[in-house]
Amino acid sequence: MVYGVGTNKIGQISLTNGKINEYDIPTSTSEPHGITCNEDGEIWFALECNKIGCIRKNS
Repeated sequence: MVYGVGTNKIGQISLTNGKINEYDIPTSTSEPHGITCNEDGEIWFALECNKIGCIRKNS
């Protein structure tokens, strides 16, 4: 499960062990939304500043 946190973070909660990871987004006041995951575990999201972001599992 993934979620947006405040204005500059994406959070991910493991459904198997409850571990929480938070990832910083380098763009200030980005306000992530439209968050989704693909089959490779990448997290894709849109930003209010007209950008699209991706967090890769091994990055």
